[in-house]
Amino acid sequence: MKGALLLVLVGSCQAQADHPEPPMQCPGAPDGLLSHAKASLFLNPKASCPIVEAEIRARVKGVNGWVDPHNHGTYTMLHDEAGVMRLKRVTGNGKYTDMLMFTFSDWGGDYGCQVTACSESQVNSFLDMSTNFCNLHNLYCGKQDGCPVADQDIGEYKEELRTFSRGAGKDKSKCIVKETAVASVAAAEPTVESVAAKPCCKTCTLPLVKYYSVDRAHGFCGDACMDPKKFSIYKKFEANLTLVDASHPDCSGQYTPDGKFYTDYDSTVTHGDPFGILAVTLDLYAPTGMPDHSCCSSPIVIPVVGPINCNGKPKNMTIRGTGPYCCPASSTEEKPCSKVAFPKTCDTECRGICCNSGGGDACVTACGCKKGSCPPEAASLII
Repeated sequence: MKGALLLVLVGSCQAQADHPEPPMQCPGAPDGLLSHAKASLFLNPKASCPIVEAEIRARVKGVNGWVDPHNHGTYTMLHDEAGVMRLKRVTGNGKYTDMLMFTFSDWGGDYGCQVTACSESQVNSFLDMSTNFCNLHNLYCGKQDGCPVADQDIGEYKEELRTFSRGAGKDKSKCIVKETAVASVAAAEPTVESVAAKPCCKTCTLPLVKYYSVDRAHGFCGDACMDPKKFSIYKKFEANLTLVDASHPDCSGQYTPDGKFYTDYDSTVTHGDPFGILAVTLDLYAPTGMPDHSCCSSPIVIPVVGPINCNGKPKNMTIRGTGPYCCPASSTEEKPCSKVAFPKTCDTECRGICCNSGGGDACVTACGCKKGSCPPEAASLII
């Protein structure tokens, strides 16, 4: 009896050694993020990998009217080859993008399909309210979970949670949002028009006090009225955040790299999480007399891929000590955009990247979009 049991255990261990799970591959996130939410898991369905892959493709394509049950997000397949899928998901309000990867190995038979999956936010984020987990889960969950199916329910499966960033949730109940809740979330979300068209933070009313932060890379300084009780939290995401006092003046008294000050009002934006837990509104100021550089962009670098917003802007340069920027070939530091024809239509994807990266109106207008058209940010905590 002991010999038989030993044989079974040895056989089981040998089977696991012969059938290792696929490597955990994550899509990565832009360089320069101080923190971003991330979730990964292992999926072991009873169905074969071809069935699971086919159902994921069907959901991405919206077959039979399938809609993402998590606030109507939109999935796009970016790569699908040799057992590896790379996707992106844009939130239902069109503002934010997460990147996903699925890696498959199929050893045949029941539970022979092994899948590793990973989702990462592409902006500074901490609390994700289980969004990254749901990004993955909603592409394979079935009727047993109350999930809508596009073509074929994959049936029974085992799901093991792996690496989750601090603050990333793993609550399945968050993955299916009732229609009434979706409508209420959409109604409660600030619109572009609700963003202040004039400075918000010239003065602060207690208990709020004024803080500033200089972002030399993007050429801005931000003034904000904040609750001092939350300072230690915000400071983790914005190392330059400083209390305005007699020794530390607001942006108008902060030196630019070329010895001037941040006095030219650019825009007022709101940064924070989608539920307003850490939301803050701030005024952005550019250096005094900063030349128009709306045709230039602050490089947004994706690991392996490189800069994703510098097409047609081959010149790497600084302007008044800020930057670096990628600009058109004809740009000079004195007149970065003197000979540049702006796009005639608004590239919303380009605008979304600008807004989420803190590029401000200079970046947004280079996408052919109107100044001040950045929606309130739901994931970025940079101020």
